[in-house]
Amino acid sequence: MRQSSMTRHSTITAREEETAFPAAFAASALPASRPAAMGIGERIHRIALSTAPAATLLPRAIVGAVFLLEGILKFLNPQELGVGRFIKIGIPFPSFFAPFDGVFEIGCGILLMLGLLTRLGAIPMIINMIVAITSSKIPLLLQGGFWKAAHEARLDFSMLLGCIFLLLVGAGPLSLDSLLVARSKNTLPGSRRTEDEN
Repeated sequence: MRQSSMTRHSTITAREEETAFPAAFAASALPASRPAAMGIGERIHRIALSTAPAATLLPRAIVGAVFLLEGILKFLNPQELGVGRFIKIGIPFPSFFAPFDGVFEIGCGILLMLGLLTRLGAIPMIINMIVAITSSKIPLLLQGGFWKAAHEARLDFSMLLGCIFLLLVGAGPLSLDSLLVARSKNTLPGSRRTEDEN
């Protein structure tokens, strides 16, 4: 009997406190938003972090070099590979999108080769290759058949899969991303705390 009256009393007290301080109860009930509290150093650390082997340098170099070359060729040979090609395959606003695409290919190609913000550099190139496949290789498949389309699309699919691979695994240890990870570890609050404890 005494225990049930004590339980009733504590419940009433808790309700009174909740009505007296509704804002405090609401604030404590909501979990802290981790992404909002995440600093730039932690964001860079997450983007650049990679457990891929050192051999990831090879696909990075190949994929990055092809994008860099193609981006430069869009400016050196605009009729065949730049604006002219975009007009031929039906890309809207070709005089804008051809140089725009060329600049992205050059920039992202350099990022991939250096291993700098590799995952961020891979994302626009994945979009780039999906657009290239849907705008030029799927019509070729419908008109010329599988084998002709497969021959013409081999580089596109290789580049697409290479970019997806780099997005998933990151740059590996032989990259500027690994330097960013090492630097961001020193600036993260948790790492400072552990260093102070040691």
